[in-house]
Amino acid sequence: MKQQQINLDEAIRALRDDEAPAGVAEAAANRVWTRVAHEAGLAPAAIDTIRGCADVLALLPAYGSSTLEESRALLVQDHLNECATCRATFQQPVGRRLAVLPWRASTRVAPRQPRSYRREALAAAAMLALAVAGFAVQRSFFGVPPGSRAEVQSVSGMLQRVAADAAPALQPGAEMAEAEVVRTAGGSRAHLKLRDGSIVEMGERAELSVSVRGRDTTIHLQRGSIIVQAAKRRTGHLLVASNDCTVSVTGTVFSVNGGLKGSRVSVIEGSVKVARGGAAETTLSRGQQWTSNDVMGRVPVRDEIAWSRDVDQHLALLGEIQALRQRWGSLPAPRLRYESRLLGLLPAETVLFASVPNYGQTLAEGYRLFQERLRESPVLQEWWANADPSRHGGPSLDDVIEKVRGFSEYLGEEVALAAAADSGRREPRPFVLAEVRRPGLREYLLAEIARLEELHGGKAPLQILDDEALASEPESRH
Repeated sequence: MKQQQINLDEAIRALRDDEAPAGVAEAAANRVWTRVAHEAGLAPAAIDTIRGCADVLALLPAYGSSTLEESRALLVQDHLNECATCRATFQQPVGRRLAVLPWRASTRVAPRQPRSYRREALAAAAMLALAVAGFAVQRSFFGVPPGSRAEVQSVSGMLQRVAADAAPALQPGAEMAEAEVVRTAGGSRAHLKLRDGSIVEMGERAELSVSVRGRDTTIHLQRGSIIVQAAKRRTGHLLVASNDCTVSVTGTVFSVNGGLKGSRVSVIEGSVKVARGGAAETTLSRGQQWTSNDVMGRVPVRDEIAWSRDVDQHLALLGEIQALRQRWGSLPAPRLRYESRLLGLLPAETVLFASVPNYGQTLAEGYRLFQERLRESPVLQEWWANADPSRHGGPSLDDVIEKVRGFSEYLGEEVALAAAADSGRREPRPFVLAEVRRPGLREYLLAEIARLEELHGGKAPLQILDDEALASEPESRH
């Protein structure tokens, strides 16, 4: 019994110490892996293209048993050399090779930079600048300035302030506030002076209010007839808004008649622009009339303003303007031109060209006729006392006409305005071109520049360059 136990222990020890020849266990493991992969649908024959780690892992059994075709074996070997994950899986024991890991491209983790507040500071500064600019624009163009909107100059009959609980009468000198409604009674007339100097004459049973937004002043006509003598303005517009149209003017005389049937606009002097809804603007000149509805009908301008106490003055002014237009029509004008001699002198890069006649002499002659008529007509003198731009801080018309006439005497019969493309600039470079028909232009311009320097107390930003001076100028200068 003891001998049998010894023999059994030796047999167990011999089996434990017995090792299979090299390669036998690996071949057996590969056969098992091939059968398992085939049953799992990962047979090498089912793989047409190696797209990633999953396809490489499916080919590992055939690659390990050296049964994989040479071309694919080279691809698997190349992948194992580059992919540490698949290489580690291939080197694991065979029983653990069923885990298929995803093929993910390596990502570089950027070092964390210290946070900079420069961008936030710039954004905050930009927002602050935008807010300040918006506030300035709102104040300039949409803000409601303080103060009265109009002052009552004269009343014939009764002028009332329309309020919810009362309608007190207004006397000369009374002021109108923002959007305050006033109304004339039957058979009454009134004159209002707006804050910009414009005069509004109200007919009987006329109702209106005045509002100001930025630089624009609007007369809201609810009903009735008014005659407006618009003052000259440097900025902004004077608007008359009726129930169905808006009239935009600056420095002119016109009338607006508004009611239930529509509106009628008549121009006594100057020109106005009339807009209705989304339609295009209509420009009216002196003597012309516009109606928003055919039911309103058209009437002669003299009948339209016959109710005004200043009708004679308005009609006289209209007659004087028409007489001046007839005299101006007899002035010799520059002859018609069908080609430009200056066009051939422009560079090939020219993108814009406009040629205008030299109207300097015609303009001076027309102004001379106006001055003659002005000395003879009290009506024109009264009108010009308010219309002269020099009385409102503008330039003297005498000086402007004289400068245009003096400069035009040296130029030919046409002046070209053009613009040429410049590779060094985003926008085309504008310039003016004209022929010189008489000597002395250089001396005339030098005298004008000296006068400007003396007037402004500094060096004028002008320079005269002839051919010799241009040749010596550096190319970097414009």
